[in-house]
Amino acid sequence: MNNELCYYCDLSVFKSIIENREFWLSDIHFMNDSSEESLFLDALTDVMKKMREKLSDSTKSHLDRNSFIDSFFTNIKHNYKNMLYICCFTDGKNDDLSQWRGYASDGTGLCIGLKKNRIKQLSKSKCIAKHTDDQDGKSHVSTSFIFAQHEIYYSNKADIMKELEEIIAPIVDEYDTANKKTLSPPFPDSKFTQELFKKIHHFKAFYKNQSFKPEKEYRICFFDSLHEDAIGKADDALMKNMKAKYTFPNGTELSELRFRVGRGALIPYRVLKFSKETFDQMLSSVTIGPKNPMSIEDVKYFLISNGIETSKIEIKKSESTYQ
Repeated sequence: MNNELCYYCDLSVFKSIIENREFWLSDIHFMNDSSEESLFLDALTDVMKKMREKLSDSTKSHLDRNSFIDSFFTNIKHNYKNMLYICCFTDGKNDDLSQWRGYASDGTGLCIGLKKNRIKQLSKSKCIAKHTDDQDGKSHVSTSFIFAQHEIYYSNKADIMKELEEIIAPIVDEYDTANKKTLSPPFPDSKFTQELFKKIHHFKAFYKNQSFKPEKEYRICFFDSLHEDAIGKADDALMKNMKAKYTFPNGTELSELRFRVGRGALIPYRVLKFSKETFDQMLSSVTIGPKNPMSIEDVKYFLISNGIETSKIEIKKSESTYQ
């Protein structure tokens, strides 16, 4: 179904998702692509270095006196290495052999289908309530919450650089001609960094190596403000950030930072938990893997026991003959 986002998983994960009505957003650095994030950030770094060479002498002199701003031209990927948590889906493919093999215990798992339009609604609200663990225990409304979702762009470094140059060139040109000594806002340096962030920060989550194109991946992402530079310098602020919880207008919640064991490491993640009503409205299908022995009736029995009305869901066995 083209209007579905499909999540392939093993039986235990399927059980947990249905019972708890939640998905986990994990640290991007523990995904199965070694070039995650770096493919885009390396391209961005080379573009900014290239653009620095074309700046006017006066702007170059200004950068020589301001190392922080200069770093956006010489080492921008360091400034953009804030933590990123993602949950990955396959777009419109609920019975794909490569996905069964790679993400559903070699075909013994299941595939959960979600209505794409329902998932997209999570990104429509700009104002999210941010719950912190402050002493007052109150909820504080914040627009700093950065939640995004999109299909993956499969590309290479050269093509990404071309795309970035088109996006960034106008921002750099405006900064190059601006009076850096102006005493009235918006100040050129802050305006420059803010415009860059607004235009390009989210792209790092949505570019992957072309070899992964058959996966037809779609992601939902949380961009955290956590940055490795704060470790040992601002641990209290990091702890406060890690304990922060977020709530969407429809009641969906994003948990505090947690850790799980996997791949021989402690993997950071946040839980995206849906209300019963929201989750049940999203759920559109369940496909039983080609090597999974359960019947359609078995799955229906489990769903009903968790309060899910099966008459509104397509439940089927995989048509693959993979054994």
